[in-house]
Amino acid sequence: MSLITLCLVLSPAFSQQLGDVDFVVPEKDRKAILSMAGEFQVSFSFEETMALSSKYEISPIYTETAAELVEVIEDRGDYISLQHILVVNDGFEDIVVKHWRQDWTFQDQEILEYAGGNSWELRRVPLEKVKGAWTQAVYQVTDMPRYESIGRWVHTGTFSSWTSADTWRPLPRREKKKHKEYDVLVTQNTHTVTPQGWMHSQRSRKLVLDEEGKPEEVIALERGLNMYMHTNADYPIDVDLQIARDYWERTSHYWASVRKGWNNAFSGHVNINIAAAVSGEPLAKIVNASASAVAINPEKLGLESQKIDAVILKAVSASGR
Repeated sequence: MSLITLCLVLSPAFSQQLGDVDFVVPEKDRKAILSMAGEFQVSFSFEETMALSSKYEISPIYTETAAELVEVIEDRGDYISLQHILVVNDGFEDIVVKHWRQDWTFQDQEILEYAGGNSWELRRVPLEKVKGAWTQAVYQVTDMPRYESIGRWVHTGTFSSWTSADTWRPLPRREKKKHKEYDVLVTQNTHTVTPQGWMHSQRSRKLVLDEEGKPEEVIALERGLNMYMHTNADYPIDVDLQIARDYWERTSHYWASVRKGWNNAFSGHVNINIAAAVSGEPLAKIVNASASAVAINPEKLGLESQKIDAVILKAVSASGR
């Protein structure tokens, strides 16, 4: 969904009214989205399949495994928000990592699109372009935006799948330090739900921008496959995801405040730029340090929330109405 939230009144049947026309939110779509919540054994795999520039060297295949809790943190019928929380073991103990968030909005007419250079642009979409469609908005570990796109769910038996349009994305964290050759990942995302869990497949082009921020060259192709398998005897995990639930119970109000801070900073603006650091300190480090402080002592919620509000306002440069 867009970060400028539209307030919609929903009936018990989850109908949505735009203008003089009523739309019923498809229950099969909602069921597919909600089925992405739960406890999962997760595997991540990214493979560069082709270099299109002599200057670019193919990287080894990146693989990783983890255990992940996905919680429904809001469900308004035509809007569903899913928070991902990882649990990893560093060799000594299990560690909780607040991961990405995905927000789904039915017939969303405002899309916050990545524009390169740590900037995003709000695009308004005509109703006829979004009838029956859902946007998926993905947020980073700090709850700042990552990417957003439109797609439609298709259902056949127990198979459900949603595919996006080509979507501009910032470089993933696994690439930021080792790759300076390109500026944007252009990706088609597909989410597929099965009885065993769900998978997120990605077909990407690595795009170089010119000095004006326009596409200049595609230097490599990549495919990614993230598998989320429901934990059971066939897909066991060796960590206790209860610590993820405990973490979220202690910090959920803080993260709600962070989301509100981002929304307030963006509200009414079309062009948004977010600094990677504030006063020389990485933004992610500041936001996560405050989360840790609240997790240890919930009485610090008010103080840390005020601190992050101020940090977000310093990080965000916004313009346009």
